[in-house]
Amino acid sequence: MVWDTLCFPKHRVIGLLAVQNRLPTIDNLCKRGLVLVNRCALCESSLETISHLFFRCSYSAMVWQAIAFWLHILPEVRLSQLLHWYKTRNRGRSQLKRQRRCALMCALYLLWQERNKRIFKGASTPPVSLIKKIKFLVLLSPS
Repeated sequence: MVWDTLCFPKHRVIGLLAVQNRLPTIDNLCKRGLVLVNRCALCESSLETISHLFFRCSYSAMVWQAIAFWLHILPEVRLSQLLHWYKTRNRGRSQLKRQRRCALMCALYLLWQERNKRIFKGASTPPVSLIKKIKFLVLLSPS
């Protein structure tokens, strides 16, 4: 799923690191003793873990809900459930199935990018703009 050729290469790398829980989230940095305070950069109300950042955060939830509605997929809230659904129900080479896989990788990448923009640049993007960008990139993706 991560290596589908419809997905952009940089999206695939972030997707792979997210699936392997190897992204340098604040939670992972705290475990290594590099950061002392753990707060989600997107919602600022919870601890930042892979699961929270990409699926349980209120910001991420709005993005996933819109993407799920757009592509007629189950609005799963945990990475393991979503990956299971993609592996069992979204196999195949049809354009819709490939777009669904691409949307997952694109959403992970853009959520990670949004998180970094907030931490390092102090700037933010409304969820609606991020959703539009995901749709644009999925429709623009190489076939």
